[in-house]
Amino acid sequence: MAPISEKMGSENGEKEEQNLWYSILGEVSSHSSSKLPTNKSIIVLGDDESGKTSMAARLEGNEDPKKGSGLEYTYIDVRDEDRDDITRCGVWLLDGDDDHSRMLQFALTDENIEDVLVILVVDMSQPWNVKASIEKWSQALSSHMDQLKITPQKMKNLKQKLIRQFQMYVEPDNTPDASSKKITVATPNDEEQVLLPLGETTLTSNLGLPIIVVCTKSDAVSSLEKEFDYKIEHFDYIQQFIRKFCLCCILFGSYVK
Repeated sequence: MAPISEKMGSENGEKEEQNLWYSILGEVSSHSSSKLPTNKSIIVLGDDESGKTSMAARLEGNEDPKKGSGLEYTYIDVRDEDRDDITRCGVWLLDGDDDHSRMLQFALTDENIEDVLVILVVDMSQPWNVKASIEKWSQALSSHMDQLKITPQKMKNLKQKLIRQFQMYVEPDNTPDASSKKITVATPNDEEQVLLPLGETTLTSNLGLPIIVVCTKSDAVSSLEKEFDYKIEHFDYIQQFIRKFCLCCILFGSYVK
């Protein structure tokens, strides 16, 4: 019969080994659950010749973009250096012809709506079309969503999620060493987190989808000033319209060449 001390030592060793395995499995499980998602996608809307294909190609790193027709599909590789992980994000590009709006049914469904980002592309080389273009494509998007079989509760949750994101948004740090810092975002569960109420004109047209307005060909401003006698007041008016539109629809604006 083995001494009691030997039996206790054996049991403690088994427990330590078991705890070690639990620790390893926990780390593996945690790493697995933190992997980049694989079901995200972007829908790009805009008029013909607005720069949709070129913008998507830049995101892909493609130096020789080929323009298609109807509804195109491609993807971009997204890498997270901190996790040493990579995933693919699907990109849908819809033709600028009004008749092709019905093809949204293949890109945006009631099943994938939670994983979709929409980009509205407007051409700044033709600023006189900016207002009509944004209204046209936002209306096409809204009309398509009205046809989806989304439960009221699910739509309410989607809208509330965007409202929280808007209330918790913080301007990025533009200091030189900001890129080396890991950004942490507060959550509604944080004890000291105070969410301010929305303004009267904020999110009055919340579609439940995150949307970005991208103004392409912004380097055409100098040509507009010379050829069409555009003044700073004209550009201020255009920016004001885009910003007001973004504010009521939880859109975000960006200018690119």
